[in-house]
Amino acid sequence: MSGKEEDYIRRIQRNDENALKEIYDSYSDSFMAFYRGYGLSKNDLEDAFQDSIIALYQNIMQGKLKILDGSIKTYIWAIGKYKVIDSLRIKKKDIKISNDYIEPYEIKDAELNEKQQLLYKHFKLLGKSCQKILKYFYYEGLTLQEIVEISEYKDENSVKSSKSRCIKQLRNLIKNA
Repeated sequence: MSGKEEDYIRRIQRNDENALKEIYDSYSDSFMAFYRGYGLSKNDLEDAFQDSIIALYQNIMQGKLKILDGSIKTYIWAIGKYKVIDSLRIKKKDIKISNDYIEPYEIKDAELNEKQQLLYKHFKLLGKSCQKILKYFYYEGLTLQEIVEISEYKDENSVKSSKSRCIKQLRNLIKNA
């Protein structure tokens, strides 16, 4: 984490509104440009960005974010990705996530081979937290650190342990089918 990032975090902890304004002004245009291709209106993108800034603020003030492994920009983009996804879901669009784009997507059983159908069927039997972490990691391609930043996990080891436990649970469900 650079000195600039550390400075922003300290200033936000001291309720320096100018720190948030500087972050907002620095990244707003590039955030809008990056997510523009996802098919949301300018207002929806502005809402997603503002929600990301609010989440950054709340995580700093609640002590969840004291040190960044990456940059504030990366942190905002990781949160923003899920805000954009939420907006798309609200608009009732089925989506497929990759690291570069979002496109309409619908799974049809006929498109899946036998193993994929078995996996899909048993995946739906997992608890919501297991589904979420496995989707984050395998489907959306997030790193352990990115999952920590956007979730309730305290560190990468917690994410890794939960992911391992969920995979084991999924394997047992399939094995016992």
